[in-house]
Amino acid sequence: LDTRKILELSDYGLSVSSDSSKKLVAFLERYDELNRASYPATRSSHHLGWQEQGGFLLPGAFYVGAEDDIGEVIIEAGQGARELDGGLATAGTYPDWLAAIDALKGHPLPFVALYASCAAPLLDILQQSAFVVDFNGETSQGKSTSLRLAASVWGRPEDDFPTCFHSWNMTPVWIEQTCGYLHSLPIILDETKKARNQEEVSQIIYEFASGHGRGRGAKLGGVTKTQTWRTIMISSGEGPLSEMSRHAGVRARVLSITGSPLGKGGGATAEYLREALARNYGWFGQRVIEYLMAIQVDWDQIRSMWAQTRDRYLMSSTGAVSRRHCASLAVLAVAAQICHHLGMPRPEKDPLELLLARLDVVDERADIPTRAVMDIVSWCSA
Repeated sequence: LDTRKILELSDYGLSVSSDSSKKLVAFLERYDELNRASYPATRSSHHLGWQEQGGFLLPGAFYVGAEDDIGEVIIEAGQGARELDGGLATAGTYPDWLAAIDALKGHPLPFVALYASCAAPLLDILQQSAFVVDFNGETSQGKSTSLRLAASVWGRPEDDFPTCFHSWNMTPVWIEQTCGYLHSLPIILDETKKARNQEEVSQIIYEFASGHGRGRGAKLGGVTKTQTWRTIMISSGEGPLSEMSRHAGVRARVLSITGSPLGKGGGATAEYLREALARNYGWFGQRVIEYLMAIQVDWDQIRSMWAQTRDRYLMSSTGAVSRRHCASLAVLAVAAQICHHLGMPRPEKDPLELLLARLDVVDERADIPTRAVMDIVSWCSA
């Protein structure tokens, strides 16, 4: 609709000249005025997961409840987001994926990673804040395998792109943008030792727990849109993430699982799982979303189940940090019930009860001043 710029379209074959440009612009303006109400419109979104108008968006699929009349929603994002979409894919078969999970029955802790991965979309329903599930301990003990399990719920769990299985060797801006784009899907980051420095990890965890990125100014004035999310980060490293942060509030948002998820001699199991998951992935997450949309009228029952579970867990808590952890554990407990209802094999022992038994240690480690005094007294005694 610019008489000068429309002349540039002659380079692409449009029959327009300096004499006809005014008439052509007038024609296009009138054409737009008469037909604007008839143009087909499609809503778009800059992030996956739950949408403001309702429904849940995945690459290639938009899920709505039976009574929703929302229409289609498509993804409108840049090239980097498209690479993430490529990792949210399916391969192999669902029965073969279940067979791989069945091999874990004797190892309860990796199931926490599966529950956390499936629990990410529940946070919005339960109105709970983002939190972190942190697998930490010695190398070659099944931490990365647990993260691959979590990634396989939604897509490809391999090291190379496209993938759902990422490394801490990413910039803070990349992690922030990825959290904003995934929005309601878990972000999975392996090996904190690959991060550039410990302080950077601490800051990333602090911002992630807040549920939004940094506010930034725009180049031409004003401010850019702030990234937001409500999801779960699943991380691994040799040391606990909670020890890397100086912010007391962050400690209440990090569920630490210290030790070997696969136990001693779990190398053969880890190798089998890696090969099986490389061939079969991406099926279970879709089933979780389909189930949540199918029972949308019963979401109040899910909230009630979470509240009852949290209250039961609170009976085992001894301090402020463990009480906050009870809310996160209850989210995982609700996810576990949904997972097993949908056919996921059950572990021989309940991993959440194992974590619940360690809540007293959580409060002890969170009290940094008391720990410092105890260390001094212990050194003096020695």
